[in-house]
Amino acid sequence: MSGLDFLEYVRDHPVENVRGLPFVLLTARGMTDDRIAGYQKGASAYLPKPFSPEELKAILIGLVSRNSATSSASSPSSSPVTAPPLESSVALSPRESELVKLLSLGLTNKEISSNMFISESKH
Repeated sequence: MSGLDFLEYVRDHPVENVRGLPFVLLTARGMTDDRIAGYQKGASAYLPKPFSPEELKAILIGLVSRNSATSSASSPSSSPVTAPPLESSVALSPRESELVKLLSLGLTNKEISSNMFISESKH
């Protein structure tokens, strides 16, 4: 499932404790059509890779402060958002662990492909 598909699913099937949460898409797809599609599916912000950590921080601070102002104006007693516990854990291979590490660093698909010695998908 792509990030856009996930975002669309969450927006179409809201869960009470994530309703109204902002979504920031971090992606290697930075063309105008891609960004428009992200916003049309409900993204709060769209940041193409590679990105500046300072820019991401500024976006997150802005979204959190905007979300806090909105929620405090509409409901004086708000409860913290908690994620449901995972039903099971997944064991990752060393290669999968390396991929997750590279993704968490915000590398582009091309950079990940180069680091892992694989060819980048052309679709």
